[in-house]
Amino acid sequence: MRDSSCSSNFANEDSRKEDRAIADSAREQDRTIAEDARKQDREIAEAARTLDRQLALEARKQDRKLADRQALQLFIWSERDLNNRSFHRADMSELQLSGRSLHNTDLEWCDMTDCGLVKADLSGAKLFQAILNGIEGTECQFVAAEMEAVVMRKARFMRRSNFRKANLSYATLTDTRFIEASFEGANLTGTDFTGSTLEEEAFAGAHWDWDRKPIWPEGFCPPDNARPLEEEG
Repeated sequence: MRDSSCSSNFANEDSRKEDRAIADSAREQDRTIAEDARKQDREIAEAARTLDRQLALEARKQDRKLADRQALQLFIWSERDLNNRSFHRADMSELQLSGRSLHNTDLEWCDMTDCGLVKADLSGAKLFQAILNGIEGTECQFVAAEMEAVVMRKARFMRRSNFRKANLSYATLTDTRFIEASFEGANLTGTDFTGSTLEEEAFAGAHWDWDRKPIWPEGFCPPDNARPLEEEG
């Protein structure tokens, strides 16, 4: 009888130990879950603060950008002479320069997207890698301008625009209607005219490296290269 009672006590003790172990395991699991939840909450909160900081910084950048562009527009309106100026790397997008003269002006790396250039005169201007997407350029003068690697996509109203003797090597002049435009004597080495409307007579005297021909729009009859073969090399 005594042995049976001892065995029962041992069994009860083992059961209590097992219950305590299960309870401890459950509490540990609860603590782990709670800690993971707090960690996740902290990470979410930190991510939210980081995003807020980034958005605030971007907003300040945009505000400064807008303020700079507005200041530049005011400067352009107030200045009568824009020749021989330097606007290197300036954000000139959507600015109105129609009818203005910018002879020999430094416009390299400028963003001139959607800029108004109707009857503007940029003769001799430096436009290396400038962005001219969507410009309005009817009768705009780019005579002898340095326009290497310029990007001009979907420009509007480019009728009678003048690129005579301009350096357009490796420029992108795509999806644009160049009606009555002139490219007389222009350097067209590697120039991309894909999707543009061109007139063959506009290219009198135009020339390019023989191994870097222009990319002409589909169906266009290319003009002759005015550069003699013997000049190569």
